[in-house]
Amino acid sequence: MPPCPYIASRLVHRHRLDGYSAPACGPVEEGVVASVSCRILVAVFWVSWIASVCVASTGDWNQWLGGPQRMLRGDWGYAEGRAPVFAESWRRSMGSGYAGVSVCGPHAVTAMTDGRHDVAMVFNAADGVERWRHPLGRTRKRGEGVPRGPLSTPALDAEAAYVQAMDGRLLCLELFGGGLRWEVNLKRTFQAHEPGYGFASSPLLVDDLVVVTPAGSSSGSVVALDRRTGAVRWRAALGA
Repeated sequence: MPPCPYIASRLVHRHRLDGYSAPACGPVEEGVVASVSCRILVAVFWVSWIASVCVASTGDWNQWLGGPQRMLRGDWGYAEGRAPVFAESWRRSMGSGYAGVSVCGPHAVTAMTDGRHDVAMVFNAADGVERWRHPLGRTRKRGEGVPRGPLSTPALDAEAAYVQAMDGRLLCLELFGGGLRWEVNLKRTFQAHEPGYGFASSPLLVDDLVVVTPAGSSSGSVVALDRRTGAVRWRAALGA
């Protein structure tokens, strides 16, 4: 069965809205950022870890799996049969977590735990210097030996970062400064059921929309929100 983000991308294209130009990411640095362990972040030239390949030559990798267009085309940024070549540019210590790294122009975003609280963090893609971090709630306990931290990969455009917290809140954070632009609670707004491990789906950006998949919601299995305001633009109940 296709994953939920793939289903969401098909629904997004069926409900496509014209007349809006989403903010471009801007110039791409020669190099990309990759998360290769729970605690170390490494920047490499030309290619990165599986979810962020060859951004410099094919455009930004600003969300999970590069976004719906890449998922539908199977475009992973490198020629089939050619082995990627890695060259480390910088590295820094990080908290643990399962989020990938999204890159938009000179900025990158990820989510992690600092040991007590989950946080979203924006940093320079070129040198790894942190720009800001925003709290996402207390870090949840897991089974013995299981790393803690956020499960969802944030999305990024030239104006804001879109972050799914494990408690069901979707946050839109100003790219410059990390201030809260808007917040939607998926549990209260769409009667979503919180999984035992917490909310884990990654937001997808398409045109002027941010698309999310509230867990177990009969009123909106897939929901498209306005990027600028967080207002509901459309919703679809799968299997209804």
